[in-house]
Amino acid sequence: MVEETNENDHSTGCCARLRHEFASEDPYDLDEPSGENVSCDVQKAFAPRGKSTLLVRIVLVLYSLSIVFLQLKYYMDRKNSLYFFFYVTHWTLLMNVAYLSSALYMTWLLLSSDSTSNSMRPTPDAIKKAMKTTWTLYAIAAPAGLSVIVLYWTLDYNPAKSTIDFRNVSIHGGVALCVLLDGAFISSVPVRASHLRFYFYYFFSYMVFNICHDYSGIGDGDWKGEDPDDPAEDSLYVVLSWTTNFGLAAAVASFQGFILIPLTFFACWWLALLQRRGVVVTVINN
Repeated sequence: MVEETNENDHSTGCCARLRHEFASEDPYDLDEPSGENVSCDVQKAFAPRGKSTLLVRIVLVLYSLSIVFLQLKYYMDRKNSLYFFFYVTHWTLLMNVAYLSSALYMTWLLLSSDSTSNSMRPTPDAIKKAMKTTWTLYAIAAPAGLSVIVLYWTLDYNPAKSTIDFRNVSIHGGVALCVLLDGAFISSVPVRASHLRFYFYYFFSYMVFNICHDYSGIGDGDWKGEDPDDPAEDSLYVVLSWTTNFGLAAAVASFQGFILIPLTFFACWWLALLQRRGVVVTVINN
């Protein structure tokens, strides 16, 4: 006998759920703590509204790509295009674009799976790979986008150097919110606690790059409003100037690694738990 339970039922305690998800060897394992069999309804989780989802995602991808081009042009106009790829803000922006593009591709695959033509129909393996890619990208892009919003507007924003305009707000908030809108409301990506490892890999990779850059002496380009006599201005971020204020840089990195990353990740985890339309629980007796 197979009984389908309420797909939004997440009454299992948070502590039990977290222990279960952290203990899972497979980051894409959807077994519930109570031991029921759980499968991910791919259509509901990643493209619940078919063609309307496809159209919305096309708009989101075009918007995010336009922001990337606007920011690249901003750097090229100031002859600082090389430094575009040095900032975690831009790493995260590109990660957001990668997620939105992958989600769009996932929607197209699912719509194609309904095709009557066998030549147009994707294989189950292709859908599975696209699902895992989209899933992983969201687990990084969504919390990383929230971290950029918090760090930029509290620590990095300087009215003497930056203006509050469409481009700046989109880079440090708009695109990140589009990712949350897509992953938690348009679709229902089931974030698992074990996905935290992906976010830490991303954070660790950037910290290593940032430290190597700071000690290399490459600098951050020529920008209006910077003090040429202040060596901290050559760092990508003044609060991460390892060569001039190691203590502050270590404190900011520790705050991000031990406090901000868990907070932003589990905010996305909790939001996904509330919106888990894509997880269907079945109980098999005998």
